[in-house]
Amino acid sequence: MLLNVFRVMVRRWYIVLAGLLLTAGLAYGATLATSSEYTSRALILVLPSEEAVGEDGNPFLALDGLEQPASLVTAYFTSTTAQREVAGLSATATYIVALDEQVRGPVILVQVTDESAERSLATLDYLTERVPQELRRLQDELRAPESSMLGSMLLDKDVEATEDNSTAIRLTIAACAVGLIATVFLAHWADGPLARRATRRAAKQRVPGEHAAAPAADQRGAPPVGRSAADRAPTIAESAPHRSLEPQTAGRSSALGDG
Repeated sequence: MLLNVFRVMVRRWYIVLAGLLLTAGLAYGATLATSSEYTSRALILVLPSEEAVGEDGNPFLALDGLEQPASLVTAYFTSTTAQREVAGLSATATYIVALDEQVRGPVILVQVTDESAERSLATLDYLTERVPQELRRLQDELRAPESSMLGSMLLDKDVEATEDNSTAIRLTIAACAVGLIATVFLAHWADGPLARRATRRAAKQRVPGEHAAAPAADQRGAPPVGRSAADRAPTIAESAPHRSLEPQTAGRSSALGDG
């Protein structure tokens, strides 16, 4: 199978060459069509209340059960209101505010992706400020006592956005795959008709030579056309040996003279 594909590619090398040039153009176009993206991240920890910790308690030992309040905070940032707030800062920004699945505990992940590093970091700053504000707002609406209020702490925050070319790479790979598959398919599709046309052309070139050789064979072996068997048979005069009649005439004349 692979050998047959290779033979077709060699026979139709001009189609393969055109397909490779087209594939290179598609890959270059995909690279130009997708600009680089920049991603920045931050981690925010939800802390227990002073009442839950106590005067001499350690907040990190009282983190159990805080995942649910943290998930309620993140739910707000999936709303249309929060999306409009972020769109007011940057129309090209996309963000994630959710519990970090890689960390066990009430840790909120904030991730922002934008077309420029500056806008990505600016949106990240805005969201890291809004998470504690939203946590406080929810508790205020419930009229929770100040001593039972949950708090938050910024664990980590990027100061530089990371360039992300994964989208451009995926589109470039997809363009190359489509171009190569189309090249192989086009070469096989064109090989059938072209091969049949070449076979018919070769057959037509052999036929005149065969017809030209036929009369020569007829001239060597077959009798000429237009003569009957009687015409072709030798006559008696042609086949019998030639005899002179002069001696008979002379003998007959001498006999008459004697008489």
